Parts: sequence; structure tokens; C-alpha cells
Amino acid sequence: MIPTASAPPSIAQTRRPRTRSAPLGLALLLAAGLGACTNPYDPGQRALGGAALGAGTGAAIGALAGGGRGAATGALIGGTIGAVGGAATTPPPPSPYEAGYPPAAPASWSPEMVWLPSPGVYVALGYNYPLFFYSGLYYYLYSGRWYVGSSYSGPWRIHAAPPPLRRFHSGYWNSYQMRARNYYHNNPGWRHFRPR
Repeated sequence: MIPTASAPPSIAQTRRPRTRSAPLGLALLLAAGLGACTNPYDPGQRALGGAALGAGTGAAIGALAGGGRGAATGALIGGTIGAVGGAATTPPPPSPYEAGYPPAAPASWSPEMVWLPSPGVYVALGYNYPLFFYSGLYYYLYSGRWYVGSSYSGPWRIHAAPPPLRRFHSGYWNSYQMRARNYYHNNPGWRHFRPR
């Protein structure tokens, strides 16, 4: 018996199954772009961002499950749920400190600024919080953040730590006070000044 050659596969058999990764990627990219433009403390904008994210995700899932009609249904359902969720989860706006403006330092008196040769800054003697003078500016450490101002009482703005204090931690403040006190009281004419 002569073996017969099998028939070549038809065109229909050689086609790869259609993937829907392009609509999914496009929907997610659009949703992420729209969601990133929202103000996180405004319920209206949170609702719009949530709707965009929900619609994009719902459309992508719907397209995978049911094609074009599924994408439309998924976008509608996802957008509605996203809008409600976005508005409902709006956080309260930050306090002025969290936005970058700390409360004014309790400067009830003009501090005696005493020079510490190491690290090379002036220290506010007798203050119970870290206040320094370096290179013509005052530096104030508050709750782990550094602030700078032209006066010992502010106004303050967020700033990087000055070079001599980059490794300073608030736990060191008592030892800085002790050293400044020793220099000031035990060395007549030690470098110091009292700001006006």
C-alpha cells in the first residue's frame, strides 16, 4: 500500500489565534496617564482619575472576555466603580508642615549663637531644638527635615542639610549643647554672637 501524503494545512489552520494585548496595553497606558494628572486631595479630580483607571482596566478585561461589546461594557462598569472609589478614598489635605512649612520655631528670645569648631557651625545655646547658623543662614531641624531661613525665627523653607551637618541627628543635640556651653563659659572671648 502506497502511503498518501497528508494534505497541506489550510490557511485557516495556519493562522495564529488573535491576541488582545495591544488594546490592553493601550487602555492601561491611557488610564495611567490620566490618573497621574489628578490632585490627590480633590474629590472631583480623584473621581475623574478613578473613572479613567477603572474604565481603562474594565475595557481591557471586557475586550479579552467578549471583544468590542465586552470592552464597552467593561469600560462603563469599571469607570463607574473607579469614580465612586476615587472620590470615596480621597485623603484629607496635608497639614501646613507636611506641605513644607513647619510651625515657627519657638523663638521667645534671641539665642546666643556659639561657635563649635567641629562640625564648624554656630549652635543656638539653650534652645531645646536644633538651630544652627552657617554661612549666613539659619538651619532648623524639625521632625527629620531641614529648613533654612534668613532669621533665627524664620520664615522657613525646606532645604538640604548644610554640608557640616549632613550626618547630624536630633539625638546629638544635647551633646552639641553641652560642648557649646563648655566653650562659651570656659573660654573668655570665644566666638559667639546674639542675633537681633
